[in-house]
Amino acid sequence: MTMKPLSIKICLLLGLLISATSVFSRPSLNNLDIKVVLSKNGDARITETREMYIDDEGTECWT
Repeated sequence: MTMKPLSIKICLLLGLLISATSVFSRPSLNNLDIKVVLSKNGDARITETREMYIDDEGTECWT
């Protein structure tokens, strides 16, 4: 049994829409601020502040 050309086009369009949705919902890093304070003895205190958009699922984020 063969699929009609219109059915094939609809399936391709749905696949494209589903894949585009997953791309837009990926985590994004909006701002990254790194502050380094050096002391006289050579020690360093490093503070990293991130502003990110992540999904509500889980506690880990891979960008």
